[in-house]
Amino acid sequence: MAEEEDNDQLFRLLELAQQGVRPSELLESHPKIAELLRGTCGPEVGCIFGSLLLNPALQSNCVRLEALVHLAVGLGRGTSLLKQDEIASCFNDLEHGECGQLEDPAEDVFVSLALTKRGNFRVLEGIWESGTFYLQRVLEIVDKMPGEGAFAQLRRSIDALLTLSEAVCQRAGLERHSIGFPFPKASIPKKCWSAAKRRIVQFDEAALTGLGITRADLEPFILEDELLPHVLNSPLLGTPLQRFPVTCVGKSVALVLPTAVSFAIRAAVVDFAMAFDLQEAFVANLVSIYQRLFSSTYLIGMRDRAPVPFTRKEGVPKAEAIAQATRGHFTHYLFLIDTLQQVRDTGVAGADPSSTLYGELISSRIAAAAQQCKQDPDFKRGVTLVVHCGVGRSCDFILREDVPEGWDLHGISAADLLTLSHCHGMSPVKFLKVLDSIDRLRRAGVELFNDNGLLNLFGWVDANDGHAIRHDLVPPSFRANGGVLQIAPSFVKDLRHKVALRSGRIAVSTVEGQMRNVEKLHDSFFDDDNDAPIYAGRQFTPESGIPFVYVSKTSTWWCHVIPTLESDGLDYERWLMLKTWVQRIVPILDRLLEKCMPPVLLLEVGFHAGDHVDITAPPPTRSEIEADISIATQQDKAITRIVVGQAFDRGLAQATNVAERALVAVICSAIAELCGTSFTKTEASEIESMVVGSDDARHMHSFQARTFREFVSSDLSAEPEFVDEHDSASIRLGLAFRVEKREGGRGSLRTKRQCTTFLNKLVTSLECELCDMLAGLDRAYVVESALRNHERAQVARKRWARTSRANIGLHGDKESTLRVIVEHDLKLSSAILVSLVLTEVATCECRAIGGRKPNRLETDRAMALVDAIWQLGGWSDAIHLDAMRPSLTITPLGDVHAYTEFQKNVAMPFAVRASEDRIDAASADYEEYFLPSLPSGESLRLDSEFLDAWSVEFGFDLESLRHFLDAIEDIGVERQKAVYQITKSELCESITTRMPLSAMDAILSAFSFVPRTRWKEIPYGCDARDVQAWKFRRRLSVVRRPVIQLDNSAHPSLLIAPGLVRDMVAYVVDGYFERSFPDSHTVSGQMRMWQAKRVNVRGSRFAEQVAERICERGWQIKKIELQVKEILARGTDPEFGDLRRFGDVDVLCWNAEAKRVLIIECKHLQHHKTSGELAEQLSDYRGQIKNDGRPDDLRKHLNRVELLKARKDVLLGSLFMPPDSRIEGWIIFRNPVPMLYAWHNVSNELRMATFDDIDQILI
Repeated sequence: MAEEEDNDQLFRLLELAQQGVRPSELLESHPKIAELLRGTCGPEVGCIFGSLLLNPALQSNCVRLEALVHLAVGLGRGTSLLKQDEIASCFNDLEHGECGQLEDPAEDVFVSLALTKRGNFRVLEGIWESGTFYLQRVLEIVDKMPGEGAFAQLRRSIDALLTLSEAVCQRAGLERHSIGFPFPKASIPKKCWSAAKRRIVQFDEAALTGLGITRADLEPFILEDELLPHVLNSPLLGTPLQRFPVTCVGKSVALVLPTAVSFAIRAAVVDFAMAFDLQEAFVANLVSIYQRLFSSTYLIGMRDRAPVPFTRKEGVPKAEAIAQATRGHFTHYLFLIDTLQQVRDTGVAGADPSSTLYGELISSRIAAAAQQCKQDPDFKRGVTLVVHCGVGRSCDFILREDVPEGWDLHGISAADLLTLSHCHGMSPVKFLKVLDSIDRLRRAGVELFNDNGLLNLFGWVDANDGHAIRHDLVPPSFRANGGVLQIAPSFVKDLRHKVALRSGRIAVSTVEGQMRNVEKLHDSFFDDDNDAPIYAGRQFTPESGIPFVYVSKTSTWWCHVIPTLESDGLDYERWLMLKTWVQRIVPILDRLLEKCMPPVLLLEVGFHAGDHVDITAPPPTRSEIEADISIATQQDKAITRIVVGQAFDRGLAQATNVAERALVAVICSAIAELCGTSFTKTEASEIESMVVGSDDARHMHSFQARTFREFVSSDLSAEPEFVDEHDSASIRLGLAFRVEKREGGRGSLRTKRQCTTFLNKLVTSLECELCDMLAGLDRAYVVESALRNHERAQVARKRWARTSRANIGLHGDKESTLRVIVEHDLKLSSAILVSLVLTEVATCECRAIGGRKPNRLETDRAMALVDAIWQLGGWSDAIHLDAMRPSLTITPLGDVHAYTEFQKNVAMPFAVRASEDRIDAASADYEEYFLPSLPSGESLRLDSEFLDAWSVEFGFDLESLRHFLDAIEDIGVERQKAVYQITKSELCESITTRMPLSAMDAILSAFSFVPRTRWKEIPYGCDARDVQAWKFRRRLSVVRRPVIQLDNSAHPSLLIAPGLVRDMVAYVVDGYFERSFPDSHTVSGQMRMWQAKRVNVRGSRFAEQVAERICERGWQIKKIELQVKEILARGTDPEFGDLRRFGDVDVLCWNAEAKRVLIIECKHLQHHKTSGELAEQLSDYRGQIKNDGRPDDLRKHLNRVELLKARKDVLLGSLFMPPDSRIEGWIIFRNPVPMLYAWHNVSNELRMATFDDIDQILI
């Protein structure tokens, strides 16, 4: 019986959600409210509740407040008002019952924007699903109507209601695209009462006149007295009050229901069309508007806009488009138009009855699309999106389940499709990945209950960083049995809000007085750029390109960069450069020229077109650049035209920002002239300083081409691909169940052996999947793609580093700007690493002949698998070396969670520091980027003993290696290819004039990565570490062997990326020079002797550098590497024994004035990167006794410091220091090391720092 009652209640709630509750029914269940309202002045009390609808804190209470407005207007026939406590009582009472049950978390922004040819109007979304989106479509129809008679009256009425909506939003201080509180309130918060003023929605005659409208204009939206009885008896979805939201309050009018503006206008226009028998014309215009909308949109992030022509067959206007998301994967769009059938019965708030007839049409169109797509030999899957396009009526498709095999079907509204298409990072591939993630979840036994559409599902995944489910929220029971999880309906709101902020549209007046729609620019990495009120047009014209407009509170600046139509990408860079400076110029000139600034102006900037500029010529002076820029001003039209000559481009080829400063100065002068004034020389200089700020600030750079990658830059112009969070999330689902039983398996692992064994098995499983995935693919294609991605990432990383100084200068806030740069640098570093490992695996596993080309889904998953192997392998090493706590948790759906304090506190800060150092170094070298490249024949400056050892070790000299590198780069430059394929015989033929054939054979033997039968196969002379992808310094890596041999034939083909080869050759040479590689990698005795000598010299030299820096700061030093027994003038100690075992102190320094003595150990260690390497380095600096009974490196120095502190009187006496002097132990590292982050308080006796920190240490 109880179950039947629950079902009845559920069905009742579903009915209410679809039709809305009747206010009259609320009176029956809430008699107290009826008693309070009967004697009140309905319109006045309605205004009080209506004003609360304007409060963002109560957005999720919209249903309740609208119900109260209806009850007040429908019941109130007296003259009294409600007191505050009575208002609160009504509000609180409605929480209990059907009205409160209908309140859901907000699903849209609070305030949207509607655009017409008359301007922008803020509109509350209210209870209507995407109401403003559909309002915009209707307004576009209205704008196309004739300008006389009933059409003109309709337009005036709509403009009048929109004006009221804008006015109440202005009074309430509401910003467009703002959001309110996400959940319903049980009671009205105290802070809301100050804004609960009925006058906020009321307008007397004077107020209407001030707004430029009349009461007569509003007549079509004013609630007539004869409709009052129906206010209470209609469901709260399409009531007379929602259709006529303006009421009369004495001699004033009131927008008593401000949340109904969208519905009221849509309903009015539809009613108008039906009344004048214009239904067909209305639908035809609706078709035209949707056709233009979709044809001008990159649907779901497609790279190209697709024409979407509508036809009317089978009684329904429809359009179709098929796009290939990636090889073998197709998206079929089926657009269906609401023809307003039975709209007199359903109203705009009802359901489209035609939706019940769409099933057969949809099935036939899917069958046709599937048949067409399956003709593609690479076909794998297809998905149909049925898109309902109308004026806001709901549409519940009856979708048949007999879709073709390999096909999927989803319904989505036009509004949601547009929102999805404008989501940041959206692409057809990302769309498929999200659908795939839901399918994977379903196969894992978990169903997501999502009753708020496809967009809400995407919002959920977006909020979870690409995961289809939050593993920390899954109940333990799901591990064995699966289950159902409900997704909150509010994720759609967050997505809509992000899109509204990112690509919101406004209407802006041009200098000709016409309103033009523009779209927010929000594609910068930096917040200050995205926050600037800059918008762009959507259409390109040869005369003005794509304009952008800066909309300030007092002026509107239209800006055109006149296209040259000759430059490859240069027009766009100039466009960005002008935008960069305009957003800094406008706020300053707006303030200085406030009284004379035109409300709208046009700034046109043209650049020279013609021959390529010789940037090697001496750069022009500031005065020469300004002299080559002309200004033409038309004050009567508010137009300024600036023509920039070639001197500007030549001026960019220098480190000093002369050119852009000159352009800024000219623009400021031109605008002043447009305003009928001018600046003095002093004023102009001050303005320029305010605009430009730092001398480093600039947008464009004409760097000299110095490296191979810069000479083939046109082949590397595309952005690199990164590991996608959706693929990483997909791998995490069920990850543990690859090696652990799902039912009855372990939930946690807490010993080192358990954790490392488990992680190693996981890594092996992922490696097997990666190899199996690559097995059927074309080797040359996959390897070249991976190499090319590596090269693009290297170029991007260098570009970010080289321009970091300029970016910091431009954006002002060094800390936040550097954070953005570092985050992107780390992302690029990951792409570089993954691309190299993928190159390595693919060379062995892909087919040399007969393989197929992968699609984007496969390459993305391969990158994610490499990334997962890297991460889990690093965890295993870190746990094995005691850097990570042996603690793993297996979540109910198979994700693996670890105790990642090591990553958070050591590995990541260390990586950030390394990135910052790399960026700082690039910034410090900024001036050098404008200098000509070094002569290619510059001799190698290396120790002759090392050169001899190298020749013995490898069988060729470094001079031959240099010739080899020059030769492969020359080939690449000639072909203009950053990565190219060449046979070994062709390479020999082109190089034989530069070096002996035997030397080239030896070089290729040393640096070629040769395909093995299987990637995990370990050849003779190597060990397991050499095929563990998460380790560095491996002999079987592309880093050590950067020339890729594609086959093992007698004349094999080679894939060469000269930029990679030069980088890695330099890395190998440096590794042998500095003894960075394990001793087992060195074969010859001569090289071993050199390396042993080098280590000693390097250590002593670093100690000398530390001592020199300290002496420069006024401290005293005896000598470096001073034996402890010499310091204490004794060989043994009664307590500590033989003092020889304490070794030497690298640097002993003191400062009598500061009363400080520093005992410094100097360490020039290798620069490690991976988690395992960091953990391995940490293991030598724990301050402990090792298993062999000897102290580790940290313990050794701690022992020295403890000894010298114990003999403080002897030490201070020998240095003639005061007895109260402080003795400090320090370890100074040449480069950043993980110990700086891991052992903050390893001992009170010792602290750590880097060489760059010495000045701070001595303060």
